[in-house]
This record gives sequence, structure tokens and C-alpha cells, in this order.
Amino acid sequence: MLWFLSFVAFVPFFILEEKLDRWRFFLLTYLGLLLFNVANTWWVWHASAGGAVFMLFANSLLMTLPFLAYRLAKKAFGPSRSLFAFVCFWLAFEYLHLNWEITWPWLSLGNVFAAFPQVVQWFEYTGMLGGSLWVLLANISMYKLIKYKRKGKLVQSSLLIALPILVSLLILHRGQQAESLHKYTSYEAVVVQPNVDPYLKFESGKEVETLERMLKLADTLITENTAYVIYPETAVVEYIDEDFMGRFRSVNLLKAFVRKHPQIHLITGMSTYNFYDLGEKMKPTARRSYDGEFYE
Repeated sequence: MLWFLSFVAFVPFFILEEKLDRWRFFLLTYLGLLLFNVANTWWVWHASAGGAVFMLFANSLLMTLPFLAYRLAKKAFGPSRSLFAFVCFWLAFEYLHLNWEITWPWLSLGNVFAAFPQVVQWFEYTGMLGGSLWVLLANISMYKLIKYKRKGKLVQSSLLIALPILVSLLILHRGQQAESLHKYTSYEAVVVQPNVDPYLKFESGKEVETLERMLKLADTLITENTAYVIYPETAVVEYIDEDFMGRFRSVNLLKAFVRKHPQIHLITGMSTYNFYDLGEKMKPTARRSYDGEFYE
């Protein structure tokens, strides 16, 4: 709801950098970003309390690094060039955070528009990082407006925020016009997402229990017009050997369900594996078992 506040969110940090020494700037910036992390990703606590504490403190520290680099750049290159450098530092940080082993994209700036795609239709060309760039440039423009208090800066800031929105609305309008020319066929679908503890359904002896519940749920809603039944990606948690699928209770339950409702297409996720035969060409993703056999 408050996505527009992202356009001024970094301004207090720029002002703090002007007024504080290095250590106080680091401390207040870190605390501010820690509060931001806690307010937005506190829910990780429900999955792992220890993991949440580590993630909150570590991610806040990572987000502080571009600000520290900005302070160093300001001494080396001056105020104007250092702001450009800050944009590069932050985008590099987000790109790294999207692509390394401990990726954590939840707090990337471009995601602030997730609930308002109308204003960022140009994401199809720039990706989420385009939104981050927009937020950063708007913050720098607002910071300069507050610092220099010039009418020209007000016009610049207004255009910087308004023009991308205008472009987005034009793209949206063009897309809606094109869509109105197409004829679509409607299909009745049943989508099942049970409310279960994601840890319990993997317990030994309970692998089929959740699937049986989902089949019963769908059974109460299927009509003669139902074309699709869609289950989650872990609906089948038995590890299915693709060479002997008929041996598994989960697969047989699904087959019986489709026989009962022959008009449906059933889409589900399942965990499967397949061992390579001797001499069979292997993909680069093949893994080796403890027995020395290769599998996918």
C-alpha cells in the first residue's frame, strides 16, 4: 500500500552520512536496516528461530555495505559522483544477492511494487532490478531537492517518478487493447492447497496421508465440466522410482482417481528418481549414489 514511500526511504541515510562520523553513521544505518529487515522478514522465525536471528543480523550487515562504500567514494570522488557510485554499489549488491548460494531476494527494492504491477509494466524489459534503479534514482533526486531546495530539482524529481508510471500505463493500455482482440476458451479447474504442516507430511508413515486428503477435497468439488485438477509441487512425497512407478501407493491412488473422473487432466508435483542403466548417456546433472550408481 505504501510503495511510494520507497522513493524517500534512503534520504535519511544520506542526511545522516553528512552529519555523523564514520562509526555513528555505521551504527545508525545498521540499526535502521535491521529494523527494516525485522519488519519485513520476521516470519522466518516460524521456520527456524536460530536461522531467523542469523539471517536478520547478517542481511542487515550486507545491506549496510553499499552505504559504507558510498561514504568512501564520497571522499575519493566528491558528492555528485559518489551518489552515482552508490547506485552501482547497491545494484551490484542486489545482483549478487540474487545469484550466489545464500540468495535472499525478498528485500530487493524492485519488489516493493509487487502488489502494484500497474506502475511497473516495463519490468518485462528491465526485470526487477529496473525497479531498484528507479527507486535509487528517485531517492537521490529527493535528497538533492531537500539539500538544495531548488525549483528545478522539484520538477526533476516529479518527472523522475511520474514518467516511468506514465510509460507503464501506456504499456498496460496497449496490452489491454491487444488482449481484447483475442478470443479465449474457459475451463473449469479445481485447485487444491491443503493447510498442513509442511514438516509433518514428510514424516515416515505419513507420506500418503496428505495426498489422500487432497483427493477427498477435490472429489467434493469436481463436476462433469471440470477439466483440470491441480495439486501442489509436493503433493506426492513418496520418492518414486520412475522405472517402477506402479509399485507406489501414491501413483496408484492418482491413477484410480483419474479413472474415476476420466474427463479431467490431473497436474501434480512429485519427487521422483531414475537410475541410469549401464552405458546410458548421462546428463551433467547426474548424481552418484553411495553404491556408485548414477541417478537423476
